[in-house]
Amino acid sequence: MHIVSFVPRRPVGVTTIAALEVAVGIFSLFEGALLVTDGKMAGLAIDTKLSADIGAFGVLISILGLFALLASYGVWNRKRWAWTYSVMICGLGILTNITAFFFGLTISVLCAGLEVIVIFYLTRPDVRAYFPKLYPTTGK
Repeated sequence: MHIVSFVPRRPVGVTTIAALEVAVGIFSLFEGALLVTDGKMAGLAIDTKLSADIGAFGVLISILGLFALLASYGVWNRKRWAWTYSVMICGLGILTNITAFFFGLTISVLCAGLEVIVIFYLTRPDVRAYFPKLYPTTGK
């Protein structure tokens, strides 16, 4: 007896999400590096009194960038946790990028925009249906 499991074809939206998550991860790592170096890499004039706080914030953004790369792996490989994880990472990313914008990093607008697009694609019915349900429903 052969058991055949059906794996649905990957929707275009899922491929787009994985690519956007990679872009968000790379931009966030770059953005975090700019903040950790007090903006000197980009020629930003940041108040030295805030440099420790900004450096810590840069580390946070870099960590979110690494998590975005992990999320892209999960999305691409249809991992059960990937949908929820991606929504959470993008939501946090939007908040941190809005904050980074007020520190003078204009690239954060690009990152926030990409994260909004990812959330938009994640909420499309065909994309959401592609991921296995975390808690399968009973037939009742």
